[in-house]
Amino acid sequence: MKRLIAHLALAAAGLVGVVALMEATQNRPDDPPPGSTSTVAFTVSTRDFPGGNSTAANTLAAVCAATVDSVVSAPAASGDEWLVRITPALGEHGRKRLEGCLEDVTLDRVIGHVTDVHTTG
Repeated sequence: MKRLIAHLALAAAGLVGVVALMEATQNRPDDPPPGSTSTVAFTVSTRDFPGGNSTAANTLAAVCAATVDSVVSAPAASGDEWLVRITPALGEHGRKRLEGCLEDVTLDRVIGHVTDVHTTG
C-alpha cells in the first residue's frame, strides 16, 4: 500500500512539473493598441558572414519577423545600429520573442544585440 501511495505521489509530482513547464513555455498573444508602433534598435556582429553587416541585419530581421504577429519593416541603418519599425506595437510577449530571436544565434556567424525598444501610441 505504501508503495502504491509513493507511485501515485511521484506521478502527481511529475504531472505538476509538466503542466508548469507547459505554462512557462506557452506562446502567448499580445493585444497591442491599434495605431501603435514599436521601434527596435539592434546591432549585429558577424564573423566572415557573406555580404557583411548590411546583409546580416536584413537577414536577421527577416527571420525574426516571423516570431511576432505584426508587420516588421526592413532594417534601416542608423550609425552603428539598425532600426526596424513594427506595426502594431509589440506587447510584452512579442518583445521577448523578438529580442530572443535577435540575440540568439539564429544565423551562423551572426549575432544581434537589442539596444533599445521604444513604443508609441
